[in-house]
Amino acid sequence: MALRWIVKTTPTPPAGQWYSVLTDESWSAGPGFSWTGSQWEASLGIPSGLSATGWESGYRPTKMRITFSGSISEIGLKDLNDDTIAIDSSPVSLEEITITFGSFDINDLTISYSGSIAITNIEFYSTSAP
Repeated sequence: MALRWIVKTTPTPPAGQWYSVLTDESWSAGPGFSWTGSQWEASLGIPSGLSATGWESGYRPTKMRITFSGSISEIGLKDLNDDTIAIDSSPVSLEEITITFGSFDINDLTISYSGSIAITNIEFYSTSAP
C-alpha cells in the first residue's frame, strides 16, 4: 500500500483583487456568533466578533468590506497586539474600510450590533500578495 500525504494549505490572497475570507475555516466565533454553513449570524446583541484562524499571517491588506444585513453600529479590526487597525462607527454593507497596520497581523474582527445580524461576506483588498 502506498502512503499518500495530504497537505491542507491556506491559499495566497491575490494582489489587486478583493479576497473573501468568510467561512468557519477562516474565523472562529466569539460569543453569540454562529456559522450556518453559508453565513455568520448573531442575535445576542452584545459586542463580539470573529477571530482569524491562520490565513492572515503576513497578510497586509489596505482595506476591507463586509456584506451584512441587520443593524451594525460599529465594525473594527484588531491586530495581535490588540491595537485597533480599522474602525467604522456607522458602517454600511459593502462599504470600504481603510486598514492601517503597525507591526502585527490581523487578529479579531469586532462587531457591535443590535437585534439579529447576518454576515454573508468578509473581504480584504491588497495591492501586493503576502
